[in-house]
Amino acid sequence: MANTYLSKSVSTLGSRRKWVYSTWIKRSKITDTQSFLMGYEDSNNYTKCQFDGSDRIQFSNVYGGSTTGQKTTTAQYRDVNAWYHIYLVWNTSDPATADDRMQIWVNGVRVTSFHSDSNPGATTESAWNANPTTHWIGANDASSTHIFQGYMCQTCSITLKMEMGCNRKIIHQMCLTQ
Repeated sequence: MANTYLSKSVSTLGSRRKWVYSTWIKRSKITDTQSFLMGYEDSNNYTKCQFDGSDRIQFSNVYGGSTTGQKTTTAQYRDVNAWYHIYLVWNTSDPATADDRMQIWVNGVRVTSFHSDSNPGATTESAWNANPTTHWIGANDASSTHIFQGYMCQTCSITLKMEMGCNRKIIHQMCLTQ
């Protein structure tokens, strides 16, 4: 399964300010940078999540050539026998609290301890769901040296739109199950 990844060109604009991404991951190689999510508009505009070379989860957004949000966990994820449920939240539409705009959850627990922590602004757009963009699952891009090594399943990205207060409507969904 080495060098296996999925990519999809997105031609329908989804919300760039409110979305979630969920996946189950089992690593087979550690101490190597490995991407498992990439929304790539161009070299100045992208959103990605990866294990860095120290086995931390790094969730970042670059827009207009500048990092507009980045969180790198303090915890290191080195157990090649464990399945990790990773859940990412990007919501720059509503939260008044900066820490709520960009979240990482692992195995149902919100990560609150970060090696590096830079919150996006209140109206910052992500490159995920941009039009046009390419969504990569398991790689940075086709020529990447950061291809994910391991297993991924039940991968899902959902864009939410608020209507009438608390009701949520799914306006874009991309799910992969293996």
